Amino acid sequence: MTTGRWIFAAIILILVGLATAQGLKPKPPPATEVTTAAVKRQDVVRTVTAAGHLQARETVKVSSNVTGELLSLSVKEGDQVKKGQVLGQIDKRLAESQVAQFRGAVASSVAQTLQFEESIAQDKRDLERIQKLNAEGLATQSELEKAQSLLRLDESRKAAQRQIVAQNQGQLETALYNLSRATLTAPIDGTILEINHKWVNASAAPS
Repeated sequence: MTTGRWIFAAIILILVGLATAQGLKPKPPPATEVTTAAVKRQDVVRTVTAAGHLQARETVKVSSNVTGELLSLSVKEGDQVKKGQVLGQIDKRLAESQVAQFRGAVASSVAQTLQFEESIAQDKRDLERIQKLNAEGLATQSELEKAQSLLRLDESRKAAQRQIVAQNQGQLETALYNLSRATLTAPIDGTILEINHKWVNASAAPS
């Protein structure tokens, strides 16, 4: 009986030892999972966190040198605007009056220039006729010199008149430019950052 108990105990100890020895052996590393995919071109998105400040890519100052009453201002700070959008309107009656005035001056000076051209054409015909008469002894030298002087005078008057036409055209272009500046429009797409304006009308609230 005693011998059988020892044998049973020995068997149990051996089993426990084998189990312990088996547990001490290093385990093989787990298998690495591999995923395959077809090669293709695509965008890689990266997010970068950094300290700094935003700066506008393009800043445009919209202003007008036209003097007049600010009739309307249709935007406020922070508004999104599109290129060509009307931002405000200045009273343009004075600018329109100046445009009409200089258009009339241009038309008048051009008409005067045409008259000088007609006079010059007539002077040339008269001079040619007198030169023939003078060659035949039917016109005096004084008459020839008078015709020549009249031609030179009209040619100088025409040159001076052309200067007046150019001056009037320049004034008309300035008046047209001022008229266009009476309507404030957005030159680009963007955001209104700041508005500075002054109301000419005393009854309106100042900025």
